[in-house]
Amino acid sequence: MSTRTGPMRGRPRLFTSYKTETSILPTWTKRIAMGLFLLVLVLMPFDLPIISQLPFVRFLGDDIWLRIVNSVLIFVIAAVGLNLLLGVAGQVSLGHAFFMGVGAYAGVVLGADSGGSLWGWGLPIWIWLPGAGLAAALVGIIVAPAAVRVRGLYLAIVTLGLVFLGQHFGRMFDFIAGPAGLGRKWPTFDIRLWKEEEPLVDMSSGGHWLWFDITKNAKTYLFLL
Repeated sequence: MSTRTGPMRGRPRLFTSYKTETSILPTWTKRIAMGLFLLVLVLMPFDLPIISQLPFVRFLGDDIWLRIVNSVLIFVIAAVGLNLLLGVAGQVSLGHAFFMGVGAYAGVVLGADSGGSLWGWGLPIWIWLPGAGLAAALVGIIVAPAAVRVRGLYLAIVTLGLVFLGQHFGRMFDFIAGPAGLGRKWPTFDIRLWKEEEPLVDMSSGGHWLWFDITKNAKTYLFLL
């Protein structure tokens, strides 16, 4: 009896274990390719000779495209959550945008400075970043007792209602979300111990990273990555 747990040689689509079949990177070819892709992704903002000779990579490494890549990485998080809920658990949910909004509002209140009628505590990133995720998880725990009692389209209707509630609260609580259509300034990604003026790592201006000169957009991209 064979003891192989991966795909058979010469037959990459034939798996001998459920664990390997459901894994994201079941073969060494995919693992190496993903490793090289992540390496290029990390080195993309730097003006390195090898990377600079790849036109497509340097094209994506421009300042304008870095903002788009940042947005893509944010929505990748939501896509992974949808895959777990719909693809793995088989439940239909349309409320992921609501929980992303809860995390965003929590992050901006914890991390941004207050001004005028806007709430803001100005806490460092090591507090407001995990706090945003914890706030979304806490709201999920509150909603869970009602959501686990429905299935299928009924669950989709319940979660879709959360999106409309989030839009309504966003307009009603403008001291959190800012004026309608304008929003508010997002907290910087500077790394501070507390609220000192000079951060330990400045993500808001150009400087050095791993002995290379990079722009502020590249530093923000690396931090989000």
